[in-house]
Amino acid sequence: HFPTGQTYDDYNSDPPTSGPHADTFVPAGVSDLAVAKEVAVHNMEHAGVVVWYNCGAEPALDNDACAVLRDQLSEVVLQEVADGNNVLMTAYPALDTRIALTSWGYLDTLEAFDEARVRAFITTFECNFDPEGFC
Repeated sequence: HFPTGQTYDDYNSDPPTSGPHADTFVPAGVSDLAVAKEVAVHNMEHAGVVVWYNCGAEPALDNDACAVLRDQLSEVVLQEVADGNNVLMTAYPALDTRIALTSWGYLDTLEAFDEARVRAFITTFECNFDPEGFC
């Protein structure tokens, strides 16, 4: 772990799926602010899944369409969290696709919301890597 605020640019993927990370993490749920990738990697070390999205990825969504996407993703994430799963949703302005799903060592990208695919990723990979015994 390194101090929160320090950046790391040598991840093997973008968004990252593993590697050096900040000494803090954020609670599961929907973040209103973009979570730094270095912090989100710590969530993955805690057996979590991160749902990243970018309304600005080409073709960019207008405000209404972005709100719909956020609502769709939020509904899934909040249901998963209510069921006891470690899932974090965050905006990621550097993302070159609309949605990315990550867990430690795994990445899937989507150009549009697909509830079944998002839920399948969470079911398959949440708690897949759990070195600190969170599951």
